[in-house]
Amino acid sequence: MLGWHDGDDRIVARVIGPGPRAMHGRHAFIPDHVWQLEQIGQAFSVSAGDLDYLGDWHTHPDTPAVMSNEDHMTLRRIGKRVPRAAMLITSLSEKRYESRAWIYSKPGLLARARSIETDVRIFEPPENWGL
Repeated sequence: MLGWHDGDDRIVARVIGPGPRAMHGRHAFIPDHVWQLEQIGQAFSVSAGDLDYLGDWHTHPDTPAVMSNEDHMTLRRIGKRVPRAAMLITSLSEKRYESRAWIYSKPGLLARARSIETDVRIFEPPENWGL
């Protein structure tokens, strides 16, 4: 997810897909990391540095939008490099979808890191944003 911070909020302006060499399984997913890094670099350059990497997003087909153990570990890994990292999970089914988000929090040196659920608000950007 690419965008910016507005106080404690994260404004997601663009998401990067899995990539052409990503591997999709019923219970696992491995992104095309090299391709994703190239896309993030290009977006950063085109935006003159205005877009920041905010964190990860992915879907859980036919299962609830809840963090798995792997999701917690991924967010923790990202949170070590990205301040206030976020993870968005969207549950997809034939009848509906649900999106939920979490932020990585490590409030102090001795405090235990944790994933804290946060609100998701979806809006349509103004046309002049060019997104």
